[in-house]
Amino acid sequence: TSEERLHLRQLVQNVARTFFDVEQVVALDQLAKHDVLKDEDLAGRIGLHSKDTAKRLGRLVHSGLVMCHSQNEQRDVNTTRSSTRKYYYIDYPIFVNLVKWGIAEMRRVIDDKVRNELADKGYICKLCSTQYTMLEVDRLVDPMTGGFVCPSCGGEVVDNADEPKAANATGTGERMQRFNAKTEPIVSLLKKADEMILPKLDILDWVKQYAEKQHKAALDAAAASGGQSAASSKGYDDLKIAGTTGESSSSKVSVEIVDMNETERLRRKLEKEREGELKRQQNALPAWYTHSTISGEATAFGIK
Repeated sequence: TSEERLHLRQLVQNVARTFFDVEQVVALDQLAKHDVLKDEDLAGRIGLHSKDTAKRLGRLVHSGLVMCHSQNEQRDVNTTRSSTRKYYYIDYPIFVNLVKWGIAEMRRVIDDKVRNELADKGYICKLCSTQYTMLEVDRLVDPMTGGFVCPSCGGEVVDNADEPKAANATGTGERMQRFNAKTEPIVSLLKKADEMILPKLDILDWVKQYAEKQHKAALDAAAASGGQSAASSKGYDDLKIAGTTGESSSSKVSVEIVDMNETERLRRKLEKEREGELKRQQNALPAWYTHSTISGEATAFGIK
C-alpha cells in the first residue's frame, strides 16, 4: 500500500542520513522514490557523470543495500554497437535484513568494548596488588565481614580505582546510549517493516517492460512527427505559383517527402553511370583509328 511504501521510504532515508555521506544520501533518496533507475538517469539526478556513478555508489552496492543489474544494450537504432548499461534498485527484503544485522553488529561491538573496559577495571588486593576481574570476585567474599579477601595473602580486595580506565568505561557506556538514541527511529521503522509483506522486484521482467515502453514511445514519437509533417503541409497544396495567370494559374505547389535511403541509392546509381561513361570515353579508340582520314568512312575497327 501507499502507507507501507512511505514507511519503507522513511526507513531508507533514515539509514542514509545516519550512516552515509551526501552523495549516497541523495542516491538512496532517489532510489526510494523509484523502483529502478538507469545509470544515466540516476547520474543526472545526483549531479554526476554516468561513468562516475558506479564508483560513488560502490560502497552501497558492495554492502548489498543497493542492487545493480548490468547488461549489454544497443546504443541506438542507427548503430549495431553496444555498451554496458547498469540499473540500480533497492531489494527491500535484503535491505531490511542488512540494516537489522548492521545495527545488531554495531551494538555488539560497543557492548563488548564496555564489558572489556569494565573487566579491565576489576579489583586489586591492597597487600600483594593481585588483580581480579569482576567475574572472579564472587569467590573472594568473606562470609564474616561481607567484604572481599585475597586468597593469596589474606589482604583486603578493593575496587581498583583506576581513573583512566573508569573514565573509558563510562565514555563507552555513553557511546552506547548515544547509539541507541540515534538508531531508535530506524529500529521503530524496522519493526513496522516486520509487519509488512515486503515488495520483491523481478529486475529482468522490469528491464524487459522498460525496453518495450521505450520502443513504443519511440514509435509513437516517430508517428507523431510524421503526422505533424503531414499536418504542417496541409493547406499549402492549394497555393498558386506567384506571377502566373490564365490556365497556368491552376498550377500548384506540391511537397514530396522522399525517403532518404532511396535518394542515396539514386545518387550512387547516377555516380556509377557517370564513372562508367568516363571509362568508356577513356577506352575509346582515336578517330583516325576508326575512320579514314581521307574519305571519312568508318574503318573495320569503327564498324560496330
